[in-house]
Amino acid sequence: MLLGENKIGDAGVIAITTSLTNISKLQLNSNCFTAEALKQIHNLKSLKVLDIRNNKLGDACMQYLSELN
Repeated sequence: MLLGENKIGDAGVIAITTSLTNISKLQLNSNCFTAEALKQIHNLKSLKVLDIRNNKLGDACMQYLSELN
């Protein structure tokens, strides 16, 4: 799913990660969400590619990304 450069915030990412759990590619580069939005990233069991560069993530995102298998 290509959603880069769309001004998607935390609520948008949370909606995507809780609703579309079967996606294998998620491109969210250059949006405006924070690490808080990645709390539900573990719901994406089929995820193979994740592009989250150029967002306001900080070090806190590492906790949520570490939950990915």
